[in-house]
Amino acid sequence: MSERRDPMFDRELARRRENEKKDLDVESRHGERPLEGLSPEGAGTTWTSDQDEREAERVHGHDEERSREASRLQIPEHPGDPLPEG
Repeated sequence: MSERRDPMFDRELARRRENEKKDLDVESRHGERPLEGLSPEGAGTTWTSDQDEREAERVHGHDEERSREASRLQIPEHPGDPLPEG
């Protein structure tokens, strides 16, 4: 006799899977977005002029690829596979 599945658990898995797919869809579009740290129009940014950007590429150069891969790994390949916790 097969083990009976909890319908609420299945709905939660489906909801989380759909939300993750929506996140990936939004992340894949590269349109205009407000910049983080940008003050109201005409006021400039909240960043200081002496901010050191020399290490930015080395430290954060692959953040987007790592983020996308982490998001993809959260979506099981088969609908019956459980989503990772977290």
